[in-house]
Amino acid sequence: MSEGVSSFSLSSVALKKNATASETKKASATKLREKVQQGKLQELWTAYALKKEKEGAQNIAAILNLCSPKLVEESIQVEVPNNINKKELQLEGNTLLPHLKDVLINDHLTLEISVNEQQQEALVYTAEEKYKKFETINPALKDLKDTFGLEY
Repeated sequence: MSEGVSSFSLSSVALKKNATASETKKASATKLREKVQQGKLQELWTAYALKKEKEGAQNIAAILNLCSPKLVEESIQVEVPNNINKKELQLEGNTLLPHLKDVLINDHLTLEISVNEQQQEALVYTAEEKYKKFETINPALKDLKDTFGLEY
């Protein structure tokens, strides 16, 4: 603050705004930008998933293990099988991305999450879908089902 300006005056407000603006410019100019390696990103991703699993966050750990991050320049691109997983990962990204930026020493990293419709179709949910999938793997399962009169 300069001499002769009261801290309660309008002039002091303008001085504070200018000081804050110049600090923001300095901070943005000194952003870190180390080169990120795909292998190191994958290693950190796996470690983060394991940490979440140990903390009891099984759902997000499963989503993290389900997808594999791909580094394209400074963008971390991830494909998930459905919109629910995308929303969960976006929420976790608020913690995950700053962690990755800090460890990889690169403030310019971004996280892009997309839904892969083909991956979604491969998942089976109902008992009938599970049975049909197992039947394609092991056709003898049909004989067992018919012999004992079992349902799905």
